[in-house]
Amino acid sequence: MIDNPPSLSLLSINSLVASENFVITVSPAFLSLVGLQSLLETVEVIKRNMHLDIELLGILPTMVDLRMRVTTEILDLLREHFKEKVFNTVIRQNVKLLEAPSHGKTIFEYDSGSVGALCYMYFGKEFLARCQN
Repeated sequence: MIDNPPSLSLLSINSLVASENFVITVSPAFLSLVGLQSLLETVEVIKRNMHLDIELLGILPTMVDLRMRVTTEILDLLREHFKEKVFNTVIRQNVKLLEAPSHGKTIFEYDSGSVGALCYMYFGKEFLARCQN
């Protein structure tokens, strides 16, 4: 798994070239949906121009706050449009996820029992299951 910064840079393009599949993270906000569509179109251009055989493994919702109605509405839109491509696991908003990097630690080193750590653990299992299929 290669984790890239949230921009389509030369590093991200090189990661796509080196990969068979890719995952896109998206926050549940309207502008994120616009950015998601734009990113998917850009990836298609890169695939054509570089003759890549790479497929979208899934879309991972992040920074999810289930207390907000707009969040569930956008998650529903994602699942309606992208169907099974949207991971069942969502990464819920969690202060421990914000604190861990400032301490120079992963979420598992910082607080392995936190909601954020559990979300990423469940995502890891779902990710591996999809990779095996």
